[in-house]
Amino acid sequence: MRIDRDKAIESRLKAYELDPYNDFLSAMTAGTYKYSLNNEEKAFEILDKILAKTPGANWCSRQKSLFLSDSPYGEIGKSFIILHKALQKDPNDAVHLEWASGYAQMLDLI
Repeated sequence: MRIDRDKAIESRLKAYELDPYNDFLSAMTAGTYKYSLNNEEKAFEILDKILAKTPGANWCSRQKSLFLSDSPYGEIGKSFIILHKALQKDPNDAVHLEWASGYAQMLDLI
């Protein structure tokens, strides 16, 4: 079975349109804008909208943290701050703990 890339992108954007405040859909749609449609500005706009409404939203926090650390000069400090805020909301989230620990090591915080 062949996957039609354009149809997949269209479906993701439609799902986001129907539920624009869904944390998971927003994070995945931001990834689509950044990596498939080469529109980083729109990707950050989507993530910022969710994080403004729900600070520490799991999926959007991870995605924004990843985008920032993946930038040409790696915004590790900003990535750490985002995950630190997310950990205040859910201190037992294993992914946030792992990523925040990694960023903390890169910043010589631990």
